Amino acid sequence: MRAQAYFQQRVACLKKVFGDSRLSEVTVKEIARFQAERATKVSPATVNRDLSVLKGMFTKAIEWGYALHNPVKRVKFLRETGQREWFLSKEEVKTLLEQCSPWLRPLVALALHTGMRRGELFGLTWHDVDFRANCLHLDSERTKSGRGRKIPMNTSSPAILEGIRASSPVPRPARRSESG
Repeated sequence: MRAQAYFQQRVACLKKVFGDSRLSEVTVKEIARFQAERATKVSPATVNRDLSVLKGMFTKAIEWGYALHNPVKRVKFLRETGQREWFLSKEEVKTLLEQCSPWLRPLVALALHTGMRRGELFGLTWHDVDFRANCLHLDSERTKSGRGRKIPMNTSSPAILEGIRASSPVPRPARRSESG
């Protein structure tokens, strides 16, 4: 979901509960009540995102002189149980690849085989591909975490990359393993 739409969704949820209240009336107790009730309907991560938006709103209100303190700072966020895992079925993968335009299909296939994000894929260069070591090298500027990483290639990934290289109109540099 785009950031703006996500933020608007969070604000709409908060507005339903706190919209008619003055900032001074929003207490730790009211926020804790919202947190408990919301936790019965959505995941702890979603509740925490709601509280993060509310916390940011209070921070701005203080900065602009509309509030004296931020009651959200005194509310303990919920423990998040971990990341959601979801895997496409073979049928879903087939449908996804069939719906892709021809130029995009190999990139989506590579993403499926490596777990790379869109920005990582689009930033990939031939210098990042190590066919000899059978891995892809990402530097810290191109990863979400800000840490470089090495992505192992499965048996399908090299063939996908070779297909991309063969169909590319861009002159091909030497393979990483060939150039040293």
